[in-house]
Amino acid sequence: SYENGGEKGYGMIEVKWRLGGVIKLPWHPTVEPWTGTTHYHLDEEGLVYLHQEGWDISVWRAFVCTLYPEAKNWSIWDLENISIHM
Repeated sequence: SYENGGEKGYGMIEVKWRLGGVIKLPWHPTVEPWTGTTHYHLDEEGLVYLHQEGWDISVWRAFVCTLYPEAKNWSIWDLENISIHM
C-alpha cells in the first residue's frame, strides 16, 4: 500500500511478505514459513531513505532454527511470548 505523506509526494510503501523454503547448506535445513512487514519511507524525490522491517518471530529464533532444524520444537520458544514487568 502507498500512503501519501504530503504535497511533494513523500510517503511510505508497506510490503507484507511470507518466507520459507530450503537453504542450500550441506544438511538442507528447512525454514518454516514466517511472515513479516517491511516499510520503505520515501523522501521528497521518491527515493527510499529508511527501511524498517518486522518479523513475526525473533531474529534469534530464525537463526537457531536454521542451524538446528529440530530447534523448532524446543520449549524455550514459549518464553518469547511472556512479558516481564518490573
